[in-house]
Amino acid sequence: MKSKYIKLLIIVFFVICIDQVSKLLITRSLYLTENVVLIKDFLNITFYANTGAAFGILQSGRIFLICSSFLFLAYLIFELRKNINNNLMSLFLTFVISGLLGNLIDRIFRGYVVDFISFRIFNPIFNVSDIFISVGCALIILLMLKEEVNANKSRKRRNFKGNLADFNLSLPGKK
Repeated sequence: MKSKYIKLLIIVFFVICIDQVSKLLITRSLYLTENVVLIKDFLNITFYANTGAAFGILQSGRIFLICSSFLFLAYLIFELRKNINNNLMSLFLTFVISGLLGNLIDRIFRGYVVDFISFRIFNPIFNVSDIFISVGCALIILLMLKEEVNANKSRKRRNFKGNLADFNLSLPGKK
């Protein structure tokens, strides 16, 4: 059991390191709002100081966002402990926890979250932590849907077998 937690902590550590190093490189290399085109009309690197949440909501809500992040972190850890034997669910929860912690570090120590990845096909600017939060949440939803479909199939099989038992079927000549 301990080894599972250690493996997940290693993932958290690496995600946070990648996130924080990438943000450090951006803050040391670019001026605020400076834009560097990586792939014309597709991918830019733009240093943006996000004082709000996703898509720019809750601007200047730093204290609220920090407090709600800690509450959500507690909930995610509870869910992780509950699902520790489900390898995929615990991995996906670890992705979300890692991303949440990466952005929480920014909020606490910088006063804003460093966003810098900008695809031209949609407006938001995001970072490595945001990717792990989004991918982790999407995978959790897919896994939950898959588990629900499997549970429904299992219930239908049990009901079908139960309905067959209601019929007293026997071979001709046998009682």
